[in-house]
Amino acid sequence: MAGIRERSCDLRFFHPQDAKAGTLAKYIRGLIQYGMGPLA
Repeated sequence: MAGIRERSCDLRFFHPQDAKAGTLAKYIRGLIQYGMGPLA
């Protein structure tokens, strides 16, 4: 299980099957695209 916390937001957990399905990657790309990720 992986946990990701957005800045000043809730912690979101992802199961291994989410990572295999590409859900985790889509979530991270969306955060970065909209300027909410750690690289923004």
